[in-house]
Amino acid sequence: MSRQARADAVDREMAVRLLPDAALLALGRWWSENAARLADETPGAHTVRYSPGRWAHITPWPSALASRSQVADAGISRAQVASIVAGALRCEAYREALVATYVWGEG
Repeated sequence: MSRQARADAVDREMAVRLLPDAALLALGRWWSENAARLADETPGAHTVRYSPGRWAHITPWPSALASRSQVADAGISRAQVASIVAGALRCEAYREALVATYVWGEG
């Protein structure tokens, strides 16, 4: 099994295992305490390139990201990720928050 196939298998397994309520509450508390500081004290303009089509099988896909049918690469900044995560947390769209951070982290 290739490295990518193993990573995909882990992603599929994690997608069916919900986070415990305590973890969700902790994430909300952390974001409440750090969102303002994050916006001011990190290089929010730091942008990474990603290929939206590479993520075609990932759902739910945050609407703020480029369409997965887009052929050309797209860019996402740390500030954009923070904005997507903030909006997702307000709507309890935890998977969208996770996807946005994965895209920024993996490119």
